[in-house]
Amino acid sequence: QEEINGSRQALLNAGFNPVNTIAYPYGEFDAEVQQIAQDSGFILGRSVLRGYNDATTDPYALVIQQVGRTRTLSEMQGWIDQAAASKTWLIFMFHQISDNQNDTFGITQSDFQALVNYTTGADVDTITVSEGAVLLN
Repeated sequence: QEEINGSRQALLNAGFNPVNTIAYPYGEFDAEVQQIAQDSGFILGRSVLRGYNDATTDPYALVIQQVGRTRTLSEMQGWIDQAAASKTWLIFMFHQISDNQNDTFGITQSDFQALVNYTTGADVDTITVSEGAVLLN
């Protein structure tokens, strides 16, 4: 409880506002952690579970698609197409945008730009996690 509430309060004290969403460290969470996040003022929590979000998704257990070196541009574009077709909310999880091949959780700058270009050209809305939270509530 101290870690979750304390980190949120430290960000607020530093002038960041709003601080209303949490990405669970290492993706680890359970019902107790979800309740602490909610009690601390967070309106949603993002996991590292894979999938697409819709109105039935628990706002304290949002799912993602993880971007990394093992993912192809075509595969990531397919995620966008799937989200559009199913009218679901896709959350991309990026760790690094880097051309260093040793950054295994990274995506190259050129692939990132190609993904941005594809998203911009697709018939989808691009929103922040906070904006998505409003749509879920």
